[in-house]
Amino acid sequence: MPKNITTSDLRKEAQKLIESGKMPHLDQLLGAVSYARQNYAHRIKAAQASGPEPEEGAPTNFGGPVFPNPQHVKPVLDTDIHPETVTPVGAKFSIDNAQPTDTKSFPGPGEVTR
Repeated sequence: MPKNITTSDLRKEAQKLIESGKMPHLDQLLGAVSYARQNYAHRIKAAQASGPEPEEGAPTNFGGPVFPNPQHVKPVLDTDIHPETVTPVGAKFSIDNAQPTDTKSFPGPGEVTR
């Protein structure tokens, strides 16, 4: 997308043209503007009616890193993801590796073992 031209940029460019003697006469300039309006008014109105072009990249006030997204993957919060869980059928439960239920063999919180 081309860079937007600011009024200060136009003033600087006009000043350069005036100083170099290449600034066209006002009638010539107004004639060019009138020609453009007559021949391209339908395109200008269509572009204005279609709204702004979609922006690519991060907003200007974004301070984080920006990564390329060539496949245009939309961002999704991890809280929005709902994975499809399948309950296994015929699963067996084993307690072979479970901790012993005798709590006296393990020190509790604040207990000191010697």
